[in-house]
Amino acid sequence: MDVKPIIKKFYKQHRYSKELGVEVVEDLYAACLKCAGDPVSRALVQKNKDNFNRFAGIIPWGLPREEIKALVVSKVFDHNFQNNGEGTIIHELTHAHDYYAMMSFFGIENTSDFVQFPYYHAFLSFSEFHAKYVEYKFNRENKNPTASMRDKIAYAINEKAIIAEELERMLRTIDEGIYLIFQFIGKYSALYELFPSVIKPLNPKYLEKILEPALANEVTNLFEIVYENRNFPHRMKCQMSIIDDWMKRFSELCNRV
Repeated sequence: MDVKPIIKKFYKQHRYSKELGVEVVEDLYAACLKCAGDPVSRALVQKNKDNFNRFAGIIPWGLPREEIKALVVSKVFDHNFQNNGEGTIIHELTHAHDYYAMMSFFGIENTSDFVQFPYYHAFLSFSEFHAKYVEYKFNRENKNPTASMRDKIAYAINEKAIIAEELERMLRTIDEGIYLIFQFIGKYSALYELFPSVIKPLNPKYLEKILEPALANEVTNLFEIVYENRNFPHRMKCQMSIIDDWMKRFSELCNRV
């Protein structure tokens, strides 16, 4: 699969000082093991071996910062696979640039060293929001560009209902609540930015059919934090600390309700 046209389209819309690579591979685990050039990285890859078949793409451990790239599994381009190939490329490239920006800011030289970063999990969650926001917006901007405004409004309203239903369904079946919340907010943020006349800022009432009121309020607060920083936070350490605190608070609330 030639992904160069997708990458070119991405960099036409997103101006970065450095372009990063994307490699389409048959086997994510084998490709990550190949990238893992030190014992710590290899141990991380081997420890997570059973999880690789769930991933559409990944930023591999063990790469120097200046060699960061995204790995994408080739099956995302199969017609029968649930993920969209183009969207996955956009999503993983966004992750790669988030890694590069954060590691550059804090002077971290290797993706394996980054795992020890105090706010690593907060960063991963924010980056999941950011990658889903960029992917979802990219797909919608390039879909039916000649559609009438009436059709676009109808589409936006329908999509708003779909992503809420999707979140509700997935929260019932997948034990990855915080990850799903960040993805959901990424999608909602893209809709809000593309259709501000009909999609309003996230509010608790919209979420109370899915979540307990206290959790709905927390998710609304998170939307305000991350949407303001959707093009990646300038005050990175401060923002990662805020997101880290939110994640702890949300987890505590989940245990109470």
